[in-house]
Amino acid sequence: MGRPFLSAGILLIALFPFCPVHAQTNRVSFDHMALYVRNLDTSMQFYTRLFHFDTLPHPKLELRYQWYKVGTGSALHMVEGLKDTVSIPFFSHFCFSVPSIDDFAGSLDRYGIKYYSGPDRKKGFRLRDDGVKQLFFQDPDKYWIEVNDARR
Repeated sequence: MGRPFLSAGILLIALFPFCPVHAQTNRVSFDHMALYVRNLDTSMQFYTRLFHFDTLPHPKLELRYQWYKVGTGSALHMVEGLKDTVSIPFFSHFCFSVPSIDDFAGSLDRYGIKYYSGPDRKKGFRLRDDGVKQLFFQDPDKYWIEVNDARR
């Protein structure tokens, strides 16, 4: 009577090595984002002043560019050469988390950078249903940026 269960157990053990385990071994992680900018010096000043990013070494290319370390294992690349005006929809944005939205908003105020609570473009920040504060603003090339105080 115990044999069918024993046989099924042996079969499962024998087949286990052939089961796909992609979810555990093939994880995707975010590496970098690249922004095409009009003036590299202006963009570098903007991002360094607000976010205090550390620069990263990069290969020699014929383009003017800068790489920044963002968090653990991610980077922001800026490449100079944008000629046309960028028209980016609000919902196409990237996001950085900071310890305090209030302190960050104070920095935006000091530098005269307008920020909004969302796509309705009301001044200030928004408190999401999950308790995270967020605000949105644009960089010198009109790319939308969200900053929030999410704790991950």
